[in-house]
Amino acid sequence: MTKDKNKPDVNDLIDNLCGELTPVCKKSPYRSIFIWVLLSALYISGVILYYGPKIDLINSLSEASFIFEIIIAGSIFIFGAIASSFLSFPDEVQKTWPKIVTLVLFCVFITWIFANIIEEGISDRIFTLGSCYKGIFVEAIPFVALIFITMRGHSTKPYWLMAMNVMSVSALGWIGLRITCSMYDSMLYSFTHYLLPFAVLSVAIGLFARKIFKW
Repeated sequence: MTKDKNKPDVNDLIDNLCGELTPVCKKSPYRSIFIWVLLSALYISGVILYYGPKIDLINSLSEASFIFEIIIAGSIFIFGAIASSFLSFPDEVQKTWPKIVTLVLFCVFITWIFANIIEEGISDRIFTLGSCYKGIFVEAIPFVALIFITMRGHSTKPYWLMAMNVMSVSALGWIGLRITCSMYDSMLYSFTHYLLPFAVLSVAIGLFARKIFKW
């Protein structure tokens, strides 16, 4: 069978279409986020050392409620970061479980907070600003760094990505501020001064998620 000279060669067509493309290395969804988790943990440790613990850590670590609170907040911090990294890829690395785990943990965490608020009752201490009104500033640097890392990807779910960023950084800031604030015993104060202002600001920023995480 003779080759038709007038018919274009398939290999030549492929070479013409792909000639200007350059090889790229496959990006790992774990490397950058591992560095962020490590540096953020060191940052919060530095915040705690700078302000100094306002609670007896040895005594608190013997309380089941405090251990549960720190474990669940730490889990949200880690799983939220992993979910953010996965969501920064177009196909979410074909793994949705970190997003689901983070969402479930965050719902449990919020339920835990409101259960404690109901138990302790409403106190006029929520109107006391004191030295603990620094939650947004403590959480701002890790939040901006996480947005910078994830916006380098190509997310097809920008609102989910922003939500995971907010949950992860909120949990990280909660740990640091609960240890460095003298109002540790008031869950309502902690919620209104640590979590709520950052959440409101994050929702406002999240409205521009499609612009922030555009390709």
